[in-house]
Amino acid sequence: MTFNAGAGPNNIVSSIALLPDGSVLIGGYFTQVSGVPRGGLAKLSSSGVLDPLFPSGAGISGTGLPSIDAIGLLPDGRVLVGGEFTQVHGLSRSRMARLLSTGEVDVTFDPGYGAGSNVRCMAVQSDGKVVVGGSFSTFDGVVRHMLARLNTDGSVDTNFRCSLASASACSPWPCFRMVTRLQAESSLN
Repeated sequence: MTFNAGAGPNNIVSSIALLPDGSVLIGGYFTQVSGVPRGGLAKLSSSGVLDPLFPSGAGISGTGLPSIDAIGLLPDGRVLVGGEFTQVHGLSRSRMARLLSTGEVDVTFDPGYGAGSNVRCMAVQSDGKVVVGGSFSTFDGVVRHMLARLNTDGSVDTNFRCSLASASACSPWPCFRMVTRLQAESSLN
């Protein structure tokens, strides 16, 4: 099978997730894929063809150059996205949102004020909670230096705290090279 995304995105792709059916989600700084408006998120078939129905809505918006820099997949088909944005499909979602399998915003996941700055990476745990990393110092107004865990409803998990010696030691930069082990007691090794 060949993969041909046509003209492709008009700007940087910064995150990719492979779906169980072989299709691919891409996130980034783009506003179009193959000439079709797609605000930072698009779904391609296993052969590279743009899905005309996903995502439903206007995509992401915000100040500067909005982006989706992290994608997390949940077993039920829902999708977590993080990055530099203030709205998803016109709904206020500061740098973190959960989407239904159709691409619509899942309003049952509410991160409140969200991250104080960019969300750059995430890891979905088996219990549905998500650990997010980025350049933030707060998440929903709670002090969380560059690393936070969210409950399944989007609220900050106050039982999870970075126990390393300094906040800078918790930095996920660069996220794609960081290897951590989350233990049952929520500590990082």
